[in-house]
Amino acid sequence: MGDVKPQPEQSLDDYLAWLEGTPSDQLPSGEDVSDLGMLGRTLYEHVSQDEITRRVAVALQRGRSWHEISYYLGKTETAARAEYGPATGKLAAPWWRKETIRLIRSVQSAVNAALDALAGHLARNHTRL
Repeated sequence: MGDVKPQPEQSLDDYLAWLEGTPSDQLPSGEDVSDLGMLGRTLYEHVSQDEITRRVAVALQRGRSWHEISYYLGKTETAARAEYGPATGKLAAPWWRKETIRLIRSVQSAVNAALDALAGHLARNHTRL
């Protein structure tokens, strides 16, 4: 990688055309770098913040360094860590996940209380018959 930065002026369409026109036996062999490619695509496409965070998390899960990740995002390592640091290798949960879980537990508790009250009511009425 060195000090070479991605070239945002080269269009994604040009790269994909080259890739499509190059026989697979002429492509360099090596590891699967699709995670880094997905990060690099953020330079060419509109990608939501949540999606970039997810892509960073996938790259971290694959053992990528912050140096590699920041390179493909076109940011400094410090900026990439500051912006996406909470994605510490696990797929980042949507912001609303904790609140949804809390709400489900609250509803579950209310339903259990209502069922207990109904069971008590039925037991009292059943003994009267």
